[in-house]
Amino acid sequence: MLHCCCAPCSSAIIEWMLAHDVRPTLYYFNPNIFPEEEYLIRKNECTRFAASLGLDIIDEDYDHEAWRCTVHGMEQEPERGARCLECFKMRLLQAARKAVELGFGVFTTTLASSRWKSLEQINAAGRWAVEQVQRETGQSIRFDDRNWRKGGLQQRRNELLKQYGFYNQLYCGCEFSLEAMKRKSKMIHLPEVQSTNTWMLDALAQGTVLSDETVVYTMRQTAGRGQMGNSWESEPDKNIAFSMLLCPEFLPIKEQFVISQMCSLAIVEALDELRAAQGLSLDELHLSIKWPNDIYAGDSKLGGILIENRLMGGTLQHSVLGVGLNVNQIKWIGNAPNPVSLKLLGVQTSPMQVLEIVTRHIAGLYDALRDKKEMAATIHECYMQRLYRKDGFHPYYDPQRDEHFDAEIAGVDAQGPLQLRLPSGEERRYWFKEVKFVLPCGVTKE
Repeated sequence: MLHCCCAPCSSAIIEWMLAHDVRPTLYYFNPNIFPEEEYLIRKNECTRFAASLGLDIIDEDYDHEAWRCTVHGMEQEPERGARCLECFKMRLLQAARKAVELGFGVFTTTLASSRWKSLEQINAAGRWAVEQVQRETGQSIRFDDRNWRKGGLQQRRNELLKQYGFYNQLYCGCEFSLEAMKRKSKMIHLPEVQSTNTWMLDALAQGTVLSDETVVYTMRQTAGRGQMGNSWESEPDKNIAFSMLLCPEFLPIKEQFVISQMCSLAIVEALDELRAAQGLSLDELHLSIKWPNDIYAGDSKLGGILIENRLMGGTLQHSVLGVGLNVNQIKWIGNAPNPVSLKLLGVQTSPMQVLEIVTRHIAGLYDALRDKKEMAATIHECYMQRLYRKDGFHPYYDPQRDEHFDAEIAGVDAQGPLQLRLPSGEERRYWFKEVKFVLPCGVTKE
């Protein structure tokens, strides 16, 4: 029995089976597909293909709510993450049960041919389904876990797609993969650029129409800019630099600092996801936000953010969020006093994976902020909880007074200034660049 996900992925596999004297019964069970109109299009294409070959096809009921219950709590998982594995397990368990019910000794799935998904996850789900069904029924069944992408089948799939004129979907199926596809469609890759922020601002100034949440990214940024004219050193192809356009016209100008809080908070939460996926504890990375929006791991700088706003009337017309994150760089030739990368922290990843996870988290928080005004208070509270040096007294330097002093963080105003409290109880309010953090290495940082 062959579990089918769609006609394009099924075509070359079915052709191969028929050429090897295997006449499969097709089983269509894909409650993950969203919306229902998309489900019906894919099902009808499978039915049309089966009819053209004289093959039987079993159409299982569509129950998307049951699928949502199965993946509940995994909505923020990335593609190829834990949510995908649970999805495969649900679908292949039902396929295994149906195969046993109908007396088949072997079943397999066309999911294994999809370029969207992890072959390892699919095979793990198939073997798990076999074990479950054997426990339930006491009957033996085998899952054929061969690699359906090899042996020229991928190329043949593309040929058959054109031959039959199949509907060819652009995303895996569920609403989460649909959203990921939409985000990807808003991504502009620049092979090399001086600064992604400069590129995006120039494009806007020249009248280029860019939609909300458009992302411009590169792994070769030659003149990255930081806050107040600082530069950002990045080794080619080792790190990720990107700019995201937001159009927060719903925000009054006096509340613009929430964009900075939202962006930095989303980044540390995204890196938390990466950390947890690799089994690293929170204590091993010590991720935090150094006011106003540097990304820190312990006392070292992992990334930075440059936000450039355009104001119109009493609102923000647009914000360009420039982000640079050290991913796989291990040496710096400049005078940066405390850089670190994910690789040096023991996180094995790629710049593109970091880009996908971070932009997804930023978009998620931004959408929530746009939809619910009270999210600003929640973002501020979570931001304060992730602040670097949020507890205890630490050394600072006031350039205007030429004074070194110890203080604790008393708060951060809604407009952005840092409130510091001295041991004497005196409180001071500093805007960016008005106070420096004295690091353990003795260097002062704004």
